[in-house]
Amino acid sequence: MRIKIILITSILLLNSAVHPAFSAEPRDSNLLWRIFADAGEKIKAAFQSLPELKDSFIRSLGRDNPKTKFEIAQETYYMKYEEPDIMENVGMMYGLNMAFSYRVENPVFFKSVWENIGQGKTNTKFLLEARWARGKVDYDSNSTGSDDGITDMATELRGIVCYEIMFSERTSLTPYGGIGFRYLSDDSRGRYTTTGNWGYLRESKYFYIPFGMELNHGFSERWTLKLKGEYDLLLEGKQKSHLEDGGPWLQDSTSGQYYTVDTVENAQEVGVGIRGSLRLQRQSERFDFFLEPYARYWHIKESDHVQLTSEGGSILWYVGSTDTPLTGYEPDNNTLEYGLVLGLNF
Repeated sequence: MRIKIILITSILLLNSAVHPAFSAEPRDSNLLWRIFADAGEKIKAAFQSLPELKDSFIRSLGRDNPKTKFEIAQETYYMKYEEPDIMENVGMMYGLNMAFSYRVENPVFFKSVWENIGQGKTNTKFLLEARWARGKVDYDSNSTGSDDGITDMATELRGIVCYEIMFSERTSLTPYGGIGFRYLSDDSRGRYTTTGNWGYLRESKYFYIPFGMELNHGFSERWTLKLKGEYDLLLEGKQKSHLEDGGPWLQDSTSGQYYTVDTVENAQEVGVGIRGSLRLQRQSERFDFFLEPYARYWHIKESDHVQLTSEGGSILWYVGSTDTPLTGYEPDNNTLEYGLVLGLNF
């Protein structure tokens, strides 16, 4: 029945009047062919316009539009996370960086402070940055053994406002500030250390304010050097330890029954970060190539202590038969990252 309806509908459509865009009569035997030919011409024209659209897009992002810049880069870095006297994770990470900036020249009344310095020209630049990385790290602890090849993933998003001070056409100084978010996951679910301790998923989130300074100097027509230093102030850190990944492991001293512990969420309120980089950039006709060695460092103080629970919080755990809560916390820790970025700037 459905096939009959489709056939009848098709016959009616082919025998009905066509939009006046086609001059042929409704019963013209070449009408269907002309419809397909016209559609084919439109598709062909669309594909032929793709290179022009691509060039227009590149021009809108590249140096043909001096207000905007877009960059994409690959980074490789060594990472070491350490909880002193407790444990450490070390390994190589590989990732992708992207950034987009929009720059506007400031009106005259913004220039008054710098009108006697160099050109007296300043710009405001809005910058969006994103990076993602993944790698394998090795875990080592004096008390819980070791485990190699744990998967770590890192993501960072930043929104930055820059105040660019032009001393000359080749030299500028740019203080900046903004807001940043950093996420790191350490996934050892289903794994066991050399001493038989099971692993679990750990998630780390930092919300922070970056303050920095960038010195940019072009020492020839094609070569530019950028020196950057930054201080990061932690607003809030959140740590999730998915202890339920290990299954039942805490025993009720009264009933003897084992229970799975709920996810522990800790807050970190005190911490700072420092980072620096040196970029060497070479200009070409359509894009700039750059390489940038860098280092990043975080020091985060011990988190709050949270009582361990089970069954969605309905069971509270205590130390032995006392009224002292059994708690979980994130120890004082340091993170060091240093590596190299290779990329293109349009």
